Amino acid sequence: MNAETSPSDTIIDGDTHDGDTAQVSQGAENSTAKRFSSMSVGIKVYGIVALCLTLLAAVGGAGIWQMGKIGTELESIAEQDIPLTSGLTKVTIHQLEQAVNFERAFRFGEEMVKHPEIRKKFEKTVHHFEKLSHKVEKELKEVEAQAETAAHNAHSAADKKEFVHVVAALKKIEGEHKGYETIAVKALKLIDGGQVEEAIRLEDQIVALEDKLDHELEALLTEVGKFTEKAAKTAEAHEQFAIKLLIGLALAAFALGAFASFLLVRSAIIRPLTDVVGAVDSMT
Repeated sequence: MNAETSPSDTIIDGDTHDGDTAQVSQGAENSTAKRFSSMSVGIKVYGIVALCLTLLAAVGGAGIWQMGKIGTELESIAEQDIPLTSGLTKVTIHQLEQAVNFERAFRFGEEMVKHPEIRKKFEKTVHHFEKLSHKVEKELKEVEAQAETAAHNAHSAADKKEFVHVVAALKKIEGEHKGYETIAVKALKLIDGGQVEEAIRLEDQIVALEDKLDHELEALLTEVGKFTEKAAKTAEAHEQFAIKLLIGLALAAFALGAFASFLLVRSAIIRPLTDVVGAVDSMT
């Protein structure tokens, strides 16, 4: 029959277990210190050099990562947003010029009834209108191609969504411009044939199409301009963050490297030299 364990025995066993744990922990620390002390000076120096190089690589890697991210954003602005804005600006300006030339040709056509000598001005204005019409069609296709390429090469889902929306808006504007051109050319042909009254009946419809095209182009240009401005501000914010990150990492790396170097010099150089000097003094 086993004897019962008394409370005092339990306490003693607990104290003994805690004491053993402390001794094991202290023994492990002493063993680590001995292993570090037993290392040669060369190994310790190599270790510090490796640590410093690792810290340098960390700072450099963070800098390359952030600069690459900012470079991608700036590349997108320079090669996609700005050309798209420039192309839309040209289309808007030429569409406005086309509308002005139509109004001018329409007025010349009305005056030709009483002043036939104005026909040369009418024909010249019509020719300029047709030239601008072809230019606007060509520029719309070019801007569409730019927007499609930008959507394909977009670096984020938000950018892709914006460029896809621009492509859809441009296709809609292109269709409306063809409709406007068709009815405007019809009115000018009626005027050229002397059917001014029939041409006048189409004027309100043509002016409404002009206004619609102008408003849609201006709205799209404003939208792309705001998108470009937002992208530029985002790149600027990332640049500021990169500067702060690099400064923080550089300071942390400097502090850690200096602390590790101090420990190395103290344990591997100063202390052994002190021991040697003390031994020499004792011998003297």
